[in-house]
Amino acid sequence: MVKIERNAPCPCGSGKKYKKCCLQLSHQADKERARLLAEPVPLEVIDQDWDNLDELSNHVVDLIHEGRLDEAELGCQELRSRFPDQIDWIDRQAHIYEKRGQNKKAAEWYRKAALFAQTQDGFDAEAIAEFQQMADQLDSR
Repeated sequence: MVKIERNAPCPCGSGKKYKKCCLQLSHQADKERARLLAEPVPLEVIDQDWDNLDELSNHVVDLIHEGRLDEAELGCQELRSRFPDQIDWIDRQAHIYEKRGQNKKAAEWYRKAALFAQTQDGFDAEAIAEFQQMADQLDSR
């Protein structure tokens, strides 16, 4: 993986410096990964947390579809707080901006999701390209 310099433009396309944009996401994920590696967690707890992540993440999607965007935004904040090492909160925030018609902000957040996916294991090039494609489509509107 290529190391991104702090003062370089952020690869998410926001126009900000990396240190003022997505660097924090990367640091949060690194800290959470280190914590998980240092503290083995019983399988039952992992399964329970994943259920909670899925339930909360799906609830945010339901709120977005219902047009309850302020509540969905609060759900995103809860996702970020409880699951900072998961992409869900970034993707859901992009959906909220898109639903509000704030295409530039939505594109910025889809790029953040693409960058986040690039720095994490478990994401293939197709998934990353999908986030980037969403951002590009919104930029062209």
